Amino acid sequence: MGRGVMSQKMKRVAAWLGCAGLLAAQGCEQMGCQQTAKLEKRIADLDSRLQKIERLLPKPPKPQEKPYAIPLVTKLEENKTYTSPILGKQDAPVSVIVYSDFQCPFCKRSNPMLKQIINDPQLKDRVNVVFKHFPLSFHKQAKPAAKASIAAHKQGKFWLFADKIYENTRNLTKANFEKWIQDPKIGGNKISLIRALIDEDKNYETIIKEDMEIGIKVAKVNGTPNFYVGKREGDTVQAWKVNQGSLAGIKKMIQDKKLLDLGKKAN
Repeated sequence: MGRGVMSQKMKRVAAWLGCAGLLAAQGCEQMGCQQTAKLEKRIADLDSRLQKIERLLPKPPKPQEKPYAIPLVTKLEENKTYTSPILGKQDAPVSVIVYSDFQCPFCKRSNPMLKQIINDPQLKDRVNVVFKHFPLSFHKQAKPAAKASIAAHKQGKFWLFADKIYENTRNLTKANFEKWIQDPKIGGNKISLIRALIDEDKNYETIIKEDMEIGIKVAKVNGTPNFYVGKREGDTVQAWKVNQGSLAGIKKMIQDKKLLDLGKKAN
């Protein structure tokens, strides 16, 4: 096809587009007010919907200005007390607190890190791990598992039993709890576990309730797992929330808050 024919066609197309644009412009002038009103109404509608959604969204937490005082001991009936399970050196100057749910897949995934913390060359014997219960309501077997772990804790078998629970999060039944405590790797007593779950149920309810109330009201727990790190002061940890729940995140918080000099090893 020659250049002249192409040029004529291009001119015709351009002329057609120009006419179409002119007609559209005239139509817009005639319908302008109506279309503008519709558009403004639609924008106002969308704005109203967005405002409703924003009101339903949780407000971002305020930056933590001071440490949260998280107790390690719960007072029970008849002058009894319960001390939260501690992994690592019991009197280490710094503690990592984890609020956890035994049916939570993210808690299961982070569980191996707890041993990494106490075995890390920079943290060993200087940092321990404290377990706090936070069974979520939609995880129906998390609370029974928490009670069973507390009964195992009474036998000094909490951490081994907790590992067994995390290995079997889809099979959290009373029969399995009784079976697992007898596992040779755990070495617990089935009868003691059964009796404890019956006799101490009221106390176990108190322990879980206290952990959760302090978690919500004091530590601002907003899910599981939540990690905190802080100085140990008697039976309380003055703790800072770790936004990045990893070994690196915990070390960073220790350094940022000057809880330990990670360049030095424990004596």
